[in-house]
Amino acid sequence: MKDSSKIIRTAYYNALNNVVQFNSAGVPLYDSVPSNAAYPYIYVSDYTAVEETTKDFFGQNVTITLVVAMKYPANYGGQNDIDGIVSQVTGIVRGTITTSQPLSFTPDFQNIITQVDQSNYFKQEVADGIVYYRTIKFRHRITQITNG
Repeated sequence: MKDSSKIIRTAYYNALNNVVQFNSAGVPLYDSVPSNAAYPYIYVSDYTAVEETTKDFFGQNVTITLVVAMKYPANYGGQNDIDGIVSQVTGIVRGTITTSQPLSFTPDFQNIITQVDQSNYFKQEVADGIVYYRTIKFRHRITQITNG
């Protein structure tokens, strides 16, 4: 059975990196956030895969968690801007704001189900302001198409 991690992360990167917009500028997607990254940005925080193989096919139940980060000066800002970014991300991944179907992992895997598993907020005070975060965990049930 093939490892789906790189295939799925690459599909997310190609679909979201600088495609999601905030104030008419692209929002970057990172695997590892650079120390000089400008806000807002999105990063991949978690990936899991559980095999769901039968005698007829190789399958996996995978999750990928994205985090959207937005920084404001102290006593300013909130969750509204992050909600707009997450709405775009969800629409792209689920295929509701693009002309395509939900995110594709072809030619190696068929994406059978895409769902939002959970989402939550947290914030962190920093020396020059406050950083708001929103996580969104997507679940995909996939089957392997190609051998390997």
